[in-house]
Amino acid sequence: MFGRGIPGQKPFFHVIEFWLENRLMVEVVSPQMAEEYVSCLKNADMSGIDPAAIRQMQQSYLRPAAG
Repeated sequence: MFGRGIPGQKPFFHVIEFWLENRLMVEVVSPQMAEEYVSCLKNADMSGIDPAAIRQMQQSYLRPAAG
């Protein structure tokens, strides 16, 4: 299970992550995880988040290319 959000802070929601042939990421969720995700979207206020923190969050999801 992986938390999605800004590294070092409480995750916004959680997912189960699978990589297929090290190239395609698939995320699945339980019903409880889906509720957490929907709640996050309904209550999201991104105006107070520092743009640098958003870039850091995006970078944390990049996976190095298989060599």
